[in-house]
Amino acid sequence: MASFATPSGGVGPHVDNYDVFIIQGEGERRWTVGDNTPQQRRGGNPNSPLVEDFTPIIDVVLEKGDMLYIPPGFPHCGETLTIAMSYSIGFRAPSQQELVSEVADYLLDKNLGQQRFTSISEPDAPGVISQEHQLGLMNLLAQLSQDPNNYQVVLGKLLSQNRFELDICEGEEAYTEADLQDAFDQGADINRIGGLKILRLENDASSRLFINGEVYELPNTPEEVLAKLSDNVSLSSDIALALCQHGEVQSLLLTLINQGLCYLADTEA
Repeated sequence: MASFATPSGGVGPHVDNYDVFIIQGEGERRWTVGDNTPQQRRGGNPNSPLVEDFTPIIDVVLEKGDMLYIPPGFPHCGETLTIAMSYSIGFRAPSQQELVSEVADYLLDKNLGQQRFTSISEPDAPGVISQEHQLGLMNLLAQLSQDPNNYQVVLGKLLSQNRFELDICEGEEAYTEADLQDAFDQGADINRIGGLKILRLENDASSRLFINGEVYELPNTPEEVLAKLSDNVSLSSDIALALCQHGEVQSLLLTLINQGLCYLADTEA
């Protein structure tokens, strides 16, 4: 997030539940950071990120080019000293709400999670839900979370999906396999566009990659090849040619280029 502020400007003391990096552009801002202890929420609203004033453990003025890291849960407050432009980069892991919602959608789409609770005892009173029944019902959810078939696809799609719009690099005409082969023969590298995530899951039940929220099945591709594709944002022409010996990989790279998610670049450029 880019933030422009005039002197004394700021949102007030608040807490973020994710990692934040503050990068100072033009101007100066003073930042105070408190300890990771329970904070009094402003206005008594437990769901508000705003908190009452705190005792700082960090008190620093950021100037152009400076950066401040604030871990999750640490209250902080920025005060603008001069006309300033700041950049806030947040690294947000999925919340419990997001995980439950995504898993529920997946189970509904795949018609999974049909097991129902069965009772082996009854409570003493007709109007009581026993502790045993409560735990038994919640155990159904725990069982779901322990089966990789119920969560691996969800996690791969969720964690590879970008939260912002990517700058797609689509060409005027679609590449063919012959075009791709010729480009690599001429020494072209293949690069991801900025921000694109290509992920694989450790101990995945299937041979596949997750790219920008989509699943790409590669059942005949070795694990070490998947690792090269997911761990490198750029592949040299020599490596790309070697990987394209696997037909599935060549098709994948061609698809990513034609979708504008990857692009070819001259090494000398």
